[in-house]
Amino acid sequence: MRNANGFGSISKLSGNRRNPFMVRKTVGYKLNGQPISKIIGYFKTRKEATIALVDYNKDPKAFELSQLTFKDVWKMYTKQTYIDIGKATPRSYSAAFNWCTDLHDMKMSTIKLMHLQETVNACTASVSTKKNIKIVMNQIFKYSIGNDIVSTNYAELVKLPTELKSDLHKEFTTDEIKLLWHNKSELSAKICLILIYTGMRPGSIISMETKNIHIDEQYMIGGVKTAGGKNRVIPIADCILPFIKELYNPSNEFLLGSRMSYDTFTKNYFYPVLNELNITHLPHDGRGTCESILDRLHVQRSVIDAILGHVQKSVGEKYYRNVTVADRLEAVNKMPHWDT
Repeated sequence: MRNANGFGSISKLSGNRRNPFMVRKTVGYKLNGQPISKIIGYFKTRKEATIALVDYNKDPKAFELSQLTFKDVWKMYTKQTYIDIGKATPRSYSAAFNWCTDLHDMKMSTIKLMHLQETVNACTASVSTKKNIKIVMNQIFKYSIGNDIVSTNYAELVKLPTELKSDLHKEFTTDEIKLLWHNKSELSAKICLILIYTGMRPGSIISMETKNIHIDEQYMIGGVKTAGGKNRVIPIADCILPFIKELYNPSNEFLLGSRMSYDTFTKNYFYPVLNELNITHLPHDGRGTCESILDRLHVQRSVIDAILGHVQKSVGEKYYRNVTVADRLEAVNKMPHWDT
């Protein structure tokens, strides 16, 4: 039975195809009278194709939204959120999206919690990566809800595995810190001590711009990674102030002279003195050491979090507003040192 004129048509394509039934609809005519056809989609069975054609004729816009895939929505979301305003999509999110290959070609309207959970469970990467996968899923579903593509955010229900405390990082011991002070003439010893007494990440000291260092007031503005960690006030304890003054050169753009790679930093600025003293540590260990020492000194949690740039979801940015530079300096100046 032929469809009514203008209703659309269904054709079965040749060959061994997953979705052989093509649905088309005439949407206009050329000047010579030839029809202009729009392909509505490809379907596995004639029945599915017929239902699709009926649905399209009822409400073309709603039908087109129902055909959008996980990948389609991701492209729409990243274009609007990053690309259109000249930003690059965060690599961690792009990597997380690539872990979702089983979802890429699924229509958003057909994706349920079990599909999302299976994707997270199948990921063999770290818990951090699984967290990013859930973030990406949330972004896609929230964008879809906002644009009437779906009505339920199943991503919110995805469960992540319990994160075991890593034994990869360890604190610098008191004896190790004393050894660093006894070797403070070494540049890499100074760098290690700066990391310990500021709680900075390696990336923060690498990217620290000279213009953001306030010697007289004893603080720096910097930080990387999290919203709470970026552009935060980093106090300069009295004991490491001479090191910062020594490195500080207003003619240089960065505290360490020039911007460098993480590998260059660790090779030339972090490991030399540790290798010489036969001390084994990772560059991030200074940060954990700073937090632990401040905690043992019974420094208020709000001050510790402000110094380290921790994000407290329950209170947000307001958490730091009453923590002054003086509060932060008082805290780090309590940390024991052996500047002899």
